[in-house]
Amino acid sequence: MTTSLGNLTSFLPDLALLAGALLALGVDLFGHAPRPWARPVAVASLVVAMALLLLQPCSGLSDPFPGFLCADPLAMLAKLMLLTLALLALGIGWEAAPGLGLDHPEYYSLVLIATFGMMSLAGSTHLVSAFISLEVFSLAMYVLAGFNRRAPGNREAALKYFLTGAFAAAFFLFGAALLFLSAGSASFAALAQAWHGSAGLSLPLTFLGGLALVSLAFCFKIGLVPFHAWVPDTYQGAPTPVSAFLSAGAKVAGLVLLLRLITPLLPMPGAEAASLAPAWQPMALALALMAAASMTFANLAALRQTDLKRLLAYSSIAHSGYAMLGLVAGTAQGASGMLIYVLVYGLMNFAAFGLVLAVERGLGGRPASFDDLNGLGFKAPLFGLLFAVAAFSLAGLPPTAGFTAKFSLLKALLESGHLPLVLVAVANSLVGAAYYLRLLVHLYMKPSPAGGPALQFGGLPAFVVVIAALSLILGGLFPQALTDLTTLAGGFLFR
Repeated sequence: MTTSLGNLTSFLPDLALLAGALLALGVDLFGHAPRPWARPVAVASLVVAMALLLLQPCSGLSDPFPGFLCADPLAMLAKLMLLTLALLALGIGWEAAPGLGLDHPEYYSLVLIATFGMMSLAGSTHLVSAFISLEVFSLAMYVLAGFNRRAPGNREAALKYFLTGAFAAAFFLFGAALLFLSAGSASFAALAQAWHGSAGLSLPLTFLGGLALVSLAFCFKIGLVPFHAWVPDTYQGAPTPVSAFLSAGAKVAGLVLLLRLITPLLPMPGAEAASLAPAWQPMALALALMAAASMTFANLAALRQTDLKRLLAYSSIAHSGYAMLGLVAGTAQGASGMLIYVLVYGLMNFAAFGLVLAVERGLGGRPASFDDLNGLGFKAPLFGLLFAVAAFSLAGLPPTAGFTAKFSLLKALLESGHLPLVLVAVANSLVGAAYYLRLLVHLYMKPSPAGGPALQFGGLPAFVVVIAALSLILGGLFPQALTDLTTLAGGFLFR
């Protein structure tokens, strides 16, 4: 590996986050009131990192660490998404942070470190850099999940996430060792060369087993069935801004890494397609089955939920299954559809979690249930309207960006010849619509009880949710902008 100061230009956004993380901790050493400074430092670091990223050209940029970290359009788009998600996480928790026990320099530093790890993971082109990045963001998220130790279920949430994360790390390391043993290298390019060089005829079982184990490690991280058991308890017990950041950020980083790892292994058109098909089909089938199982199980389980955060947790599992459909399609259109989906999911996810957090604050920190929404659509019209936009988008209904994202995925899947999986996804969308629209029933059709929750919705958190909701509507009305953005990034891997 060779690098230079010129190469590090593309790594400046990442370095800005590391500097911000250190500075956020450093303010604790000066003065008597460090907490008011740590939060602005974190926000400034994210804004500076985003500005540095947007100032970079979309192509022709040198990789910061060739063979380990890249700076292609896919990495740049993923980093932009992750920086936006981190800002949204700080935004929705701006006023609730003291009550949730989050208003400490360590919290803001860990958010920046987790974002740095996710960004590095999305740009990784080597199993070693991928593992280091995975552990950086995972270790930060373990602590964030258990940050509010006094809250009910918080320690359980962190422990379950930590234990399943340890299993994921073990799977990854064992799989990486098998891949290195088979291919003689741990770089994604060398793995693809070994795969295509064999033409599917002499691939050792160690290669196939290693690839499966590494892929399963990321299925753990994004919460696909049957590796989802940690998700409901962790999302319910963790502080709400952390749950929102974990659910959206892990999907972006994990799915982009899977896209980067698996896409070069796809059979190319021509004679090679026939020879590689027998080796590729079992993996494609496994991915399709996990996607179908995630959608079906999570949507059926969500129908029985009464706690709003557990509902969103099962919703997150289902959306992981939907997003995986883009990888199953195995085309540039499928990759673009996946990227649209995770981008839109981040917005609608933060809108929903931000609104749930407002209800929880009105309840004095008690978990929010469906009954706590009764009549709020009329008592707080803006709150009700924003919740309706989030629910419509999560259900994939027009005119929201949720419809655009789901339509893009299903169109790519249908064009790639996966009609049965399209039908499964459509059926699950109908099931999902039932519990999303149930939210609106409680908002507008159930009477508000006397002495109901004193909704605390205003200031910066309300502004953040409004921006997210407006983005969802604009993405539904003008879908071409989303398509153009993700086609460039997703199609880059198929050149």
